[in-house]
Amino acid sequence: MRFRVPNRLLLTFVLLNGACLFVVGCGSGSVGPTGVAVSGTVTLNGVPLDQGTVLIKWPGSAAGGEIANGKFAIPADLGPVPGKHRVEISSLEGGSKVTSTDPAKAMEEANGPPPVERIPANYNIQSTLTAEVKAGGDPLSFELKSAAK
Repeated sequence: MRFRVPNRLLLTFVLLNGACLFVVGCGSGSVGPTGVAVSGTVTLNGVPLDQGTVLIKWPGSAAGGEIANGKFAIPADLGPVPGKHRVEISSLEGGSKVTSTDPAKAMEEANGPPPVERIPANYNIQSTLTAEVKAGGDPLSFELKSAAK
């Protein structure tokens, strides 16, 4: 003997269960782990990196901050979650500076040479750097070496 569920009844069941799942998924608590404040230092060939950016990446998200005089800081509200993460460090030099928010003017400003990356690719686009971000916010230190010339 076969039992057949009318489409209308099946649709009602799916909608009700979907609504229940939606209600269960909502709440006033935090959805996932919260970020932590991260700070640290970056040197290139033993010298504090004068300027650049640090990007800490994990699946589905990233946190970043500016490097100035070899130091960086990322506040907790923008910081990474605790764990081991991939790190990318970049420092661009030269090139055209785009300051206008007007698209036409920005295109005019960008007509110069592109900026040049000062940091070897194994620290940024092909990064092999990792960092263990701890809930206590221990400082991170990155000692970069430029490629031999």
